[in-house]
Amino acid sequence: MNDRTQVIENSDIGKDDADNAPDELVIEATLAGRNGIANVVCKLGDQTIHRDRMPPAKAAERRRFAKDVVAAIGDGCPIDAKDIEAELLKAADRLDAEAARLNDDNADSSTMMMDGDEVDATQVVRPELVLRPDVSAIAIPRIIRTDSMTVGQWLHFVRVGDERRVDRLGAELRLSGDSQLWLSPSPSEPTASDVKDLNRWRRESREAWLRGESSPTTGEVLRMVAERINRYSVLPSDDASGHGLTLAAWVMMTYVYPMLPAVPYLYLAGPPNSGKTRTMEVLSRMAFRPMMNGNVSASSVFRTRHAFGGVLLLDEAERLRDTRSPDVADLLSILLSGYRRGGSVRKSEPAGDSYRSVSFDCYGPMVIGCIKGLPPALSSRCITVRMMRAGGDDPQVNRSLDDSPEQAAAVLDALHCWALEHAHNAMTADCPSSSLANRDAELWGPLLRIVAHTGDDDAVGLLVDHAEKMTRAAAEDSSPEFDGLILTAYYRLRTINEVPTAGEVLERARIIDPESLDDSWRPRMVGGILRRYFASHKSNGRKVFRDPAEAIASIASRYGYDVIGGDS
Repeated sequence: MNDRTQVIENSDIGKDDADNAPDELVIEATLAGRNGIANVVCKLGDQTIHRDRMPPAKAAERRRFAKDVVAAIGDGCPIDAKDIEAELLKAADRLDAEAARLNDDNADSSTMMMDGDEVDATQVVRPELVLRPDVSAIAIPRIIRTDSMTVGQWLHFVRVGDERRVDRLGAELRLSGDSQLWLSPSPSEPTASDVKDLNRWRRESREAWLRGESSPTTGEVLRMVAERINRYSVLPSDDASGHGLTLAAWVMMTYVYPMLPAVPYLYLAGPPNSGKTRTMEVLSRMAFRPMMNGNVSASSVFRTRHAFGGVLLLDEAERLRDTRSPDVADLLSILLSGYRRGGSVRKSEPAGDSYRSVSFDCYGPMVIGCIKGLPPALSSRCITVRMMRAGGDDPQVNRSLDDSPEQAAAVLDALHCWALEHAHNAMTADCPSSSLANRDAELWGPLLRIVAHTGDDDAVGLLVDHAEKMTRAAAEDSSPEFDGLILTAYYRLRTINEVPTAGEVLERARIIDPESLDDSWRPRMVGGILRRYFASHKSNGRKVFRDPAEAIASIASRYGYDVIGGDS
């Protein structure tokens, strides 16, 4: 919807200036939001004199715009500012009429129908990172300078088959032949701050990629990322190689996450001064579109995620355990939803004099740093890395994160090129075999595929072993403190063919470990634990448990409990 108004013609300009003056001064106004906000552009011939986002219906805004136009033309401006204000008012009237026509609730149904072909929803993709069998693309913002101003612009670096090209980011992404994808949501014009935060691929590297220069392999990029992590972070000494490989593969995963059905979160755990914040900063310098924050609100998460996608890094997240707080509960709900692709949150947004329901996409990777642990539902969506305090002789602690800017930039260049050239193949490769299942396989699968794509069998074996070890440790951490003892007592009673009640299991548990269960324990508490794993049955008026001993041992082993050999 555009309104074009000629303000003054050549005949109105002084005679001395007439020969060199452009033919006309033109105002173009386009509705850009609620409450009459419009994008207003003033041109003198083919040259843009001034542009602004403002409500032309407001007198103060019209005066300001007219004053800015006169100042932009400079000394001897032959145009009266009041003439510009008058034309702006006319434009406001026309825009109001057009908006009213489009929003007329009583319009005939035929006029409400929009012309055009229906779009297949499966062909609508987010623009920032497109990874499909037939195309890959990354959106990059930049600032360009024109004759009179600087403006923001989005570029789309696209690979279709062997073709590499750069497009202006628009509403559609052209594929081979007549096929295309539709892009949504469309980002607003990037600011200088957006470019600083989101343009992390150097111009020379982009141009080299467009010329067809070869992109680094998965193995080469994995080594580059791992070297940066090991240069600045002290990882737990019991399995530093496994932790380092996990973090490096996770960084690469942030460049492929739109392909995944669910995205593994990363939880950096450990006591104070154990390097959680430093490691988070190291990861943020390589991850795709990072947003690092220590006290983020629910609103900023879903709005920023919806607008830009990318990785959320949440440091000092202890407050997430305060689920009684409405603000925390709202934030936690969004974080839980963001784990699975398609995760969204619906909010009521103002629409004129009423409200409308709007869906915000909140899916994407996340790093959480926390001392005291996470809520169980959130922890179950995380790969955990337990940090440790560095020793005085560890060289990493004294290195500045800015000590090698050329290498840092080279890693980001390599990650962008890899995402366009190899990421899709890595994610569609077979996952290495392991004992992982269900949620654990979902968490570790993307990282295992990335490492497998390197062709390095030793690295694959290292990560499989590490993943299985961390999964066992996570099961022990997340399992309630006394479950192992209660299951052991139940197992032993069933090996001698007892069909116990919860009270009888409690008595046997106290025989096995008299120190753990004090007098506050009651049979109903034990019954609640047993019913997490097994069903109870009524027999002669009593609630009993009668599962086979081998079934008890099998289920207990899945949660890391050795009921056969251990006493707890």
